[in-house]
Amino acid sequence: MILLGKNSTWDNISRPDTNSTVVNLTDETKNAGPSGIKNKTTGQLFANIEDYLNAIKNNNITNVQDFIATDSSTHSVGSVRFGNDGTLFVSLGDATSYNRADPRAVRVQDIDNLSGKILHINAITGEGLSTNPYYNGDPNSNRSKVYNLGVRNAFRIAINQESNIPFVGDVGWYSWEEVNTGGPGKNFGWPYFEGGYDANGNLVNLKQFVYSKLDSATDFYNNAGKTATPPIYAYDHSNGATSIIVGDFYTGGGFDNALFIGNPTKGTITALTLDNQGKVASTTQFASTGGAPVDIRAGDDGKLYYVDLALGKIDSWEPF
Repeated sequence: MILLGKNSTWDNISRPDTNSTVVNLTDETKNAGPSGIKNKTTGQLFANIEDYLNAIKNNNITNVQDFIATDSSTHSVGSVRFGNDGTLFVSLGDATSYNRADPRAVRVQDIDNLSGKILHINAITGEGLSTNPYYNGDPNSNRSKVYNLGVRNAFRIAINQESNIPFVGDVGWYSWEEVNTGGPGKNFGWPYFEGGYDANGNLVNLKQFVYSKLDSATDFYNNAGKTATPPIYAYDHSNGATSIIVGDFYTGGGFDNALFIGNPTKGTITALTLDNQGKVASTTQFASTGGAPVDIRAGDDGKLYYVDLALGKIDSWEPF
């Protein structure tokens, strides 16, 4: 049974014969258009990115319903997590190139497109919930499934089982790694924001220095960007850390519902203690795996389990 992506078929993929992560940096007419988005007039996929961008200016695009894009070799489906009410949260990345400013990433800010979103759906039917912020009366529409938007690569998320709120680890691009707190309709700002901290050490939305040059950026900053939600935790790439995962909430061994996160490029695990407003009150360097932790889950036996991609193992700790 397919819950999401029933229309993720060859007919809706712009270039199924190639990995469009590799692009021509000087001529957008030679780069594949986005999958799952069609010309409203012709009903056809766009021949290239330039055609797509021109259609956006003329409001001449339409999104294929229930389509999950994979226009790159990464940044597609991230996590599937149960809420405390039996519903499902699903994280989807922008599905675009990770090695350049890819204009297809603007679809992340389109609530009628599933890319770059946290979805909240019925675990049996895959339908959007009537309590979702953009529910339009049709539970099968794309926007009815959207809970949050504006993520780049939400590789791992965790659900606070006390509040039923998703916490999102968003893998950044050039500068920042983020932890974001979900909530109905929150917009985390990608591709126009990335990170981070201002000069006074405050967590704020920082303009992404490459994507901010796109034509669509001005409209975003003047409208939706004004209410975008900054991260609750972030670190930059100055110390060689270029990835992040949100693992799980854990109580035990001196931790009270602490959020455990991982840094796959540094091989470290950190516990974030949150205050009653959901902000990070303190951090504790918990462990170093020596590898690349890519998932962390709390077990019913009181242990923390982790998957290490570099070392090729699943292991556990019992915090004291």
